[in-house]
Amino acid sequence: MGAIAISRKDLFQLGAMLVMVAAIALYSPSSQVTQVSTSEAKALWDAGALVIDVREADQSRAAHVPGAVLIPLEALTAALPRLAAFRDSPVIVYCNGGAGRGPQATELLNMNGFSRAVNLDSGFQGWQKAGLPTQAG
Repeated sequence: MGAIAISRKDLFQLGAMLVMVAAIALYSPSSQVTQVSTSEAKALWDAGALVIDVREADQSRAAHVPGAVLIPLEALTAALPRLAAFRDSPVIVYCNGGAGRGPQATELLNMNGFSRAVNLDSGFQGWQKAGLPTQAG
């Protein structure tokens, strides 16, 4: 059999595609993250659930769910020890639109023993659109 010639460009493109696939697999939340609607999240919020805003600080300052704790996704791992008291409590996680940071953060919490952590499926945008309370600052 003859050898197959692969150019450096083709090899580079293949390597880049493999890195991209690995990154997607690593950073995409699994389908096992529990999603909740705005009405379900509101009921949990009314019952005293911990609410975690995983957006950037400037987004949270503009408007957030009243009482939400700002812990940007990038800082969540470091914050786990201070959240330990809430491991068995209901925790609502939200990002802006519900499909990016929120599910990732919820999965991280679930993997670290926060079995009752859920993601707000429509994020803060859905919360606002539903006319639910928000707060600035």
